[in-house]
Amino acid sequence: MIAARAAAAVALGLASGCAPALRTPPDLADVVGGTSDARPEVVDRLLDEAGAAWDERTEASVRRAERLSLDAAASPHGRVRGLVGATRARVWLAERAPDPERRREIAAGAVAAAQGSRWGARSSSARR
Repeated sequence: MIAARAAAAVALGLASGCAPALRTPPDLADVVGGTSDARPEVVDRLLDEAGAAWDERTEASVRRAERLSLDAAASPHGRVRGLVGATRARVWLAERAPDPERRREIAAGAVAAAQGSRWGARSSSARR
């Protein structure tokens, strides 16, 4: 949980000098690439695979972790955890992108995912 909060804080920190990035977040389906009604056990498997890919810390494995996290986030059962994982992956990728424009694009995606995780947390707590 501490790592998840740290990843979100880093994503917001990347955008701290760029106020335009902190606008109303895009529609959640746009951030995650659609929606899913995946069952909790499927979401858990996706998040486990994302965690294993993240642990490798290569560009390819972190991109895989991002995609798996977004797949999990498409389901209400994995929304917040998936968005946090995608944020973490995007921050890692942004820090290593050699092209400044690409770095800004990735960082904006990290901010969108982090803002989406806040939205998802409010939505899931409202359902309880």
